[in-house]
Amino acid sequence: ALTATGNSSTVTYNGGNQSVVGFTVSGLQGSDTTNNLSSIAASGATGKNVGSYTNTVTAGTETNYTVTTVNGALQVDKANLIATGNSGSVTYNGANQSVGGFAVSGLLGSDSVSSLSSIVASGATGKNVGSYTNTVTAGTEANYNVSTVNGSLQIGKANLILSGTREYDA
Repeated sequence: ALTATGNSSTVTYNGGNQSVVGFTVSGLQGSDTTNNLSSIAASGATGKNVGSYTNTVTAGTETNYTVTTVNGALQVDKANLIATGNSGSVTYNGANQSVGGFAVSGLLGSDSVSSLSSIVASGATGKNVGSYTNTVTAGTEANYNVSTVNGSLQIGKANLILSGTREYDA
């Protein structure tokens, strides 16, 4: 009896094609090597996006062995991404002020912000002195685990200059 097992690998998404090829055997007898086997093959597995891809092992008839096959796999896991809300600091001017949007770090390959579908920044709007939150939320992204960091709008006090005249009685 001989067992041919497809090679397996677990990798993190990197934006490019990744693969696993080949197989290993157990149960060879005497001085036999894999070179003595003529009918065993592995298809290999190639994938780009997160998921599991099968390295299929097939075997025909071997003269001296009964062959059992076990498929291998390529497992592509999610990469990490950080979405950070934009922030701003302004001085009070009596009008509504705002900040919106977000920036990301950790994009891989040819991915861009436009390829992300579930990240949203609420934006922050305020008129009076204080701190307002630009909340970032994220749902599920196909190839990324997303961490979020909120941004903020800081409205600081304006300077006020008082001037005037005084009257004196003589």
